[in-house]
Amino acid sequence: MKRKIIQQGNNTLTITLPRPWANEHALKAGMEVDVECLGPSMLVHAGQRKAVRTATLDVSSMDRTSLMLWIRGLYRQGVDDITVTWKDQTVMHYRTGKPVKVIAAIHLEVSRLIGAEILEEAEHSCRIRCIAGQPLDDLDAMLRKIYHQLRQVATDFGNGLKERQWDLLAATEEKHDTITKFTSYCLRLLNKQGAVGTAASLQYVSI
Repeated sequence: MKRKIIQQGNNTLTITLPRPWANEHALKAGMEVDVECLGPSMLVHAGQRKAVRTATLDVSSMDRTSLMLWIRGLYRQGVDDITVTWKDQTVMHYRTGKPVKVIAAIHLEVSRLIGAEILEEAEHSCRIRCIAGQPLDDLDAMLRKIYHQLRQVATDFGNGLKERQWDLLAATEEKHDTITKFTSYCLRLLNKQGAVGTAASLQYVSI
């Protein structure tokens, strides 16, 4: 989308906002928007609270892993309110070959999602709400934590194999959960608030 630059007075240049975008965010004359300069790009943010995104997920025909990945995917997409429904009380965990309770699998996945909580539980449903929101400024700090954890996992895994320290290998799964938690949060931030510029795009690809 291209916009013409209009001269306003001696020192001011202006461009117009697309009408559909302005209507979507209920912007009117006299209101303020946030403008951020990012190299050759410029980000215009409406600065208003977006509508709560909701989703309903039926996990009746899923296994444990699929159930958890679907919830994680909705969280990463930026969904704020997730209603999960099911028929049977258990799902199959194929890695162990044993059934596990649906609600237990949901609790485990929600514990890996920063800012997410189970607000309501019933016999065949529950409601997950993402109640924490952080600015995009957190992204760099979170990425540093991810890379630090990855480096630590690689070091511990190598030492564990070399020196036969099985406790280091056993701790790898816990670190994996931490990395997954931070990665999901970064993706959620990007999907909720957006990012502009080459650097931000490379950050998105890296996670």
